[in-house]
Amino acid sequence: MSLARINFSLLPALRALLRERNVSRAAEALGITQSGASAALKRLRHTFDDPLLVQVGHHMELTSRAEALVEPVERVFEAIDQLLLPAQCDPATLDRTFKIWTVDYIALRMASALVPHLTRMAPGVTLQFVHATVPTVDEVISSGEVDFAIVPINVLDIHSATVVGRTLFEERFVVVVPPGHPLSGCAALTHEELRAHPHLTFHTGLVDWSDTVRNRIAGDPLDVPIVAQLQQLALLPALATASGTIAIVPLSAALHFQQALQLEIHDLPGGGTVHEIALIWSAVRTYDPVHRWMRELIFGIGSSGLSKDD
Repeated sequence: MSLARINFSLLPALRALLRERNVSRAAEALGITQSGASAALKRLRHTFDDPLLVQVGHHMELTSRAEALVEPVERVFEAIDQLLLPAQCDPATLDRTFKIWTVDYIALRMASALVPHLTRMAPGVTLQFVHATVPTVDEVISSGEVDFAIVPINVLDIHSATVVGRTLFEERFVVVVPPGHPLSGCAALTHEELRAHPHLTFHTGLVDWSDTVRNRIAGDPLDVPIVAQLQQLALLPALATASGTIAIVPLSAALHFQQALQLEIHDLPGGGTVHEIALIWSAVRTYDPVHRWMRELIFGIGSSGLSKDD
């Protein structure tokens, strides 16, 4: 029989008639009138060129053609039920590498929180952090080269409709002061104090520590003497201690090393600019159950904020 001859809207009626072997009971199961069930049976008989249900004495019986249809029809409905079930993800059985495009201090923050969860919940999952060196997040995500980007959305602007972004946490830059530095013990640093001492800071890999970048980070040009710039933001606290030099670093990085390196953490004059760090992914993966599970885990970890006062 050609599929073109089958009216798929009749499948529920066919299933009910095969199950109930009675027009009245089939009508009740379908929630329709008996005349409606009779009309459906008439159309089904025409479709299959077979009476399907025949009167034998005081009851109806299935023809041999109808008996042969019982199992395949049930399989069709089982397949439909599976199709309509929400897609599931079992983390314990995953064998997957997730690539995350970000900078080192964010990788440090996220990996230190995610790894304990993954080793317990999803031992087959591997995180691969890819260093974000160029502001082409739209292209990197849309091309499928990475699963996620975690970047400051007010520094790397997102213009593509093919990617989705949502704030993961907020970040700001602070000044770390190593033990024994002349500014150690100061209650609040002023612009004048900062200008009087050499600084360590970061560079993006593309542009120098320009007024534009400085404005985006501090909210006000600092005009401070810079002795060294590192692209690896997570190394700045360690280099500050090793060299006895103050450094401008992300608060997350400062907090990770504060106790071990005995660093003081000070706000920038004026408080600095608050950055929204966003998790970004391809729109086509929004409903992928495995991808969604990983996103929810990242959001659960990332939204637990760090505070200088914790």
